[in-house]
Amino acid sequence: MIGGDREGTLRRRSDRSTPNGTQIRLADRLRFQRFHPRNGCLIMRGILISSVVASLTLSPALVAAMAQQGPEPRPAHHPGEMNKKFADPRLDVGEFVRHFENESREVFVQRQAIVRAVGLHPGDVVADVGAGTGLFTRLFASQLGPKGTVYAVDISPAFLRYIAERAKGDGHDQVVKTVRNRPDSIELPPRSIDVVFVCDTYHHFENPGIMLASMHRAVRPGGRLILIDFDLRKDSSASVKQRARAPRDVYFREIVASGFAQVATPNAPVLKEEFYAEFRRVEPDRKDGRREPRAVSPAPVP
Repeated sequence: MIGGDREGTLRRRSDRSTPNGTQIRLADRLRFQRFHPRNGCLIMRGILISSVVASLTLSPALVAAMAQQGPEPRPAHHPGEMNKKFADPRLDVGEFVRHFENESREVFVQRQAIVRAVGLHPGDVVADVGAGTGLFTRLFASQLGPKGTVYAVDISPAFLRYIAERAKGDGHDQVVKTVRNRPDSIELPPRSIDVVFVCDTYHHFENPGIMLASMHRAVRPGGRLILIDFDLRKDSSASVKQRARAPRDVYFREIVASGFAQVATPNAPVLKEEFYAEFRRVEPDRKDGRREPRAVSPAPVP
């Protein structure tokens, strides 16, 4: 048979070796143009490759050592690495209060202007995602009144305990509800909030698309997403370049792709190292005639 003869010929041809005795498989030989007798080199597409490479093999011990090394460590500014310390229940909250709530932080200096730009109304329901020490949670609670609700959403149990204690001391424990989120969800039910507020937190998201989908589900029809984060530009400070994951346009494309539309913000505060942006939930076309599910309230996290 022609096929059988050809296969045997190929096997015989593949039985060749280099001068140092190393066997060259047919698949490997097809990559080489020819063996150059001078200098003990292989010529492959005009490139000289030492025959030493052809004879190189990895010992089982070396392979095992490489396997034990695992993947390369992630850089310190990777969202997953940045978030590790916040999951520690022994986190020193006082240290972060001093860091987050002082005049060197732009959003703290502009906090009242930011609250005015968000424009909450009494009775609104807002989620402060990445609430941290509760700076904006407390400001929103004062503005909403007893009929409103602020969900302080964070991955840190230490931050949430601190926020709950402050809310009780301020008389806002009926307004402020703490919710511990997961890296892939803000843990709020569908259509349960009017506004989702994300300040200096978006660059911490390990899976932005998944988190945005979670926020889109939680926001009521016509609801808003407020985003404040570090503005990465060519002239940004070293601090911003270290923190920001990407320029603002990348964030905006991710948000729009998740079912939000950017809207004008004529009352936006003037920020130097950060940006303020607002988006509204876009409603998909409903052709099945089904009614929107009724909003429900999430269970608070103690």
